[in-house]
Amino acid sequence: MKNDPTIPDWRKIGTALRAFWSVFFKPEKARRLGGVLNGQIGRRNLLVRLGGQFQPQMVVETGAHRGVTTKFLAQTFGVKTISCEIHPDYFWEGRWRTLAQRNCRIFPEDTREFLRRIGSRMKSPEDRVLIYLDAHWDPQDLPLLEELKIIHS
Repeated sequence: MKNDPTIPDWRKIGTALRAFWSVFFKPEKARRLGGVLNGQIGRRNLLVRLGGQFQPQMVVETGAHRGVTTKFLAQTFGVKTISCEIHPDYFWEGRWRTLAQRNCRIFPEDTREFLRRIGSRMKSPEDRVLIYLDAHWDPQDLPLLEELKIIHS
């Protein structure tokens, strides 16, 4: 009975509904951390300038959090933008926030699994992929070194 696919998992549905409420009825929640790139204007300007020079064909972000920066990247560069978020509440909030962004998709997975899975899309030297590594919220599990190794391999 527990694994019956016809019975909905109410915890997952509740998580998705809480995130929906947060995105559409409490938008100030996303601004509390400063908005795009946590409100770091210098980083935002640098990323826009780099992107303007580099002209990526795809943007990859790790650690979507609430999807604010993910949406910004998709809108700014206008190319396919993919990200991931391991925390269910943040994943759903990001998914709802970027729903209307047709060139954007957030996946519910760990950054390392995500980068391994999409690695084949980034193999050609002609492909210009802008990768923004932003998964850093768990002090017990900082994936940056492993992410860099995956990207480099």
